[in-house]
Amino acid sequence: TYVRTKNTDALVKTLDESFVENNGINTSNVLNYIANIDGNVSFNPKKMYEERINNNMTKYYVYGFIEQDIIDEDVLSSEAYFIVTLDKKNQLFSIMPYAGDLFR
Repeated sequence: TYVRTKNTDALVKTLDESFVENNGINTSNVLNYIANIDGNVSFNPKKMYEERINNNMTKYYVYGFIEQDIIDEDVLSSEAYFIVTLDKKNQLFSIMPYAGDLFR
């Protein structure tokens, strides 16, 4: 939803801090680092690996397809890889695009 509505403030806050820092991402350029999404889109996960960092932090390496449902047409899909970090203590998460090395 943040990508579709181009909510750049929310996108920067949702992205992984190291990804933002390493790429010099800010509200002015964040959309250059994220695939453009138009219309009704969903993420269909196919595989996921879990890496426990400590008792409170877990990273999930996720592989799946971004699917766009268009009326009277076949579903358009593209492969996507993400790392989702979950901080259970603070009830926070972040997301980062990923090259998918773990799945290849």
